[in-house]
Amino acid sequence: MAQDIININQIDALQYQYQTFDSDVSYVQQSDQTGIDFTLNPNNYVELYVYNSQNVLVNQVSPFVDYNIVGIEVVVDPQKDLENLGYSEGKHVAYYNFLTPLLGDSTNPLYISSISSDRTEIILKQLNPLNNTITSDAPLQQATNDDSYFYLNFGGNTLLIGVNSLYNNNTADPAIAIKLYKPLPAGFSVNNTCWVVDNVASPIAYSVEIQSVFTPEETVFNRIAGPNFNIDVQNQINNSTSYLNKNILTQNTSLLGSGSIYYQLNSILAEKGIEINVDYSDYANFIHFSSAQTRLENFYYKLSLIETYTSNATLASASISNNYYVSSSYNIWQNKINEIITNFDGYEYYLYYESSSTTWPKTNNSIPYINASTTSPSALSWFATQSVYALEYDQNTNKDALILDIPDYLREDDNNSKYLLFTQMVGQHFDNVWLYLKDITNKFDADNRLEYGIS
Repeated sequence: MAQDIININQIDALQYQYQTFDSDVSYVQQSDQTGIDFTLNPNNYVELYVYNSQNVLVNQVSPFVDYNIVGIEVVVDPQKDLENLGYSEGKHVAYYNFLTPLLGDSTNPLYISSISSDRTEIILKQLNPLNNTITSDAPLQQATNDDSYFYLNFGGNTLLIGVNSLYNNNTADPAIAIKLYKPLPAGFSVNNTCWVVDNVASPIAYSVEIQSVFTPEETVFNRIAGPNFNIDVQNQINNSTSYLNKNILTQNTSLLGSGSIYYQLNSILAEKGIEINVDYSDYANFIHFSSAQTRLENFYYKLSLIETYTSNATLASASISNNYYVSSSYNIWQNKINEIITNFDGYEYYLYYESSSTTWPKTNNSIPYINASTTSPSALSWFATQSVYALEYDQNTNKDALILDIPDYLREDDNNSKYLLFTQMVGQHFDNVWLYLKDITNKFDADNRLEYGIS
């Protein structure tokens, strides 16, 4: 279960300001401007800028309107503001400017028409002559009377400090000369656009760090009650199955292996890993690095061996008497059959012990199933059909097979057939690893589906 750990701290906004006053400046009256009624001027607005953990600007909203007014002050929620912009994890900084427009705005800006040689003075003119933005410098003079400065806003939290202004009184071509606190930086030139603003209150900045921590959920076990031995209605409930001994389990071992539960038990007991559910009716579920056709041919070869060993064991059993050597021969063939079946992989076990259209044909309809002979018409027809499916999967679907990493000139050389077979066997090994890795992902998918009530 995911849990968010959130740390929010107000930090010094000064480090995110493009231009600030020098510490030894005495003639400029700087003010924190706190406690000012933000609602006095309906044109006042807020800007939001988002910085990443490397202090790089990654997002901006101007004007920003998702704030609240409490009394006369603006109240912001930096966590909510960042999450609304898609920053729900990691460390970011939310920086807020509180401004009032003096001349122009972002939709109707001014432009720099000329720059003095020492770059401390610039001339601003109207970008659109039809808009009478510049009619006087009264708003700028009022700002300098109050605070001794104003700002040229170039967007992107780029505010340059202006300390004085002069209107040219030319109604045909109005312009304002701006005296800058510091020389215009090198990155600015003629025709750059801006608008003039004043700060209603000092900017604020918050460091917001959101970490998602996954905590394991407490497992609640449903424990069953102990057995009740006092129930006297044994004949009215389902009776338990009868006990089986080894002789019953191992009878009929000569019926092509699959007719004996003994081999199947040995195969199950030989499993060393955790059993996972795999749908072997579809090659895409279990073949990723190996070859479907080669694995089908390997099973056919193993089944042929089992038939040969079974035939030899049957002949030996017919001759069993007190002859020690004949008895040993019978046991040898039985052990060979048991060794092959015990070492079946999941796909071979499915072909051998299950009954469906995608398994080896069976000669009966009930468990234990008996496999059809490899030379029977039904088996040959099934094998031919499945070989076509397997070859089509290898050629058109299985693009991750290890054998495809071998250059074409090596694959096309018949002398390299053993090398190709070895590569496919290696691929089969990694298929088993891939199955377990994929099943881990499926486990978490199932957990998520249960958590959200998806059946």
